[in-house]
Amino acid sequence: AAVARAAAALGATRRIAIPGSDRAPAASLLITAAEGASLHLDELRRRAADFDSHIRDRWLAAAMIPQAWVHAAQRFRRVYRTQLLAALADVDVLIAPTTPFPAPHIGEETIAIDGQSVPVRGTLGRFTAPFSFLGVPSISVPLWDDGTLPLGVQLVAKPFDDGLVLRAAAALEAAGVPRAPVAVLG
Repeated sequence: AAVARAAAALGATRRIAIPGSDRAPAASLLITAAEGASLHLDELRRRAADFDSHIRDRWLAAAMIPQAWVHAAQRFRRVYRTQLLAALADVDVLIAPTTPFPAPHIGEETIAIDGQSVPVRGTLGRFTAPFSFLGVPSISVPLWDDGTLPLGVQLVAKPFDDGLVLRAAAALEAAGVPRAPVAVLG
């Protein structure tokens, strides 16, 4: 529904499919986890107790990912980037959901999606990771429905078209699509 609202405001009617989108979140997770673990491994060895337990455990597990898996994910990333750029060849901006659910409450550890309980932390980046690990410009625009927490859409463009996603976000704002609850003090 959030994507439909943003698409209507921007006059977007065309739908595209990007081959490999079902594999992109896993490849992104594998690469970023392995890179994060590698980057912080010395600090984890010296002062593991100083890290958030969820992050520490994830990086320690990621430090044990076989390099063959990481290389396979990096090969996939090159192919997926080519497929994304081909899909964007005739499109200025892609509109996609930012998260699979509205913003979670502080401290909420699980959330239900289609009747399944899933971890909040591990699921928040499911839709953004496939674009961020490709290095393409994107921005998340929050949308509120009355009485709910925000749900966002992300706007994605070709490399170096950063200004385009910013202008599209500004157009959504001008159309009144993203709005935040406002309160008056006093």
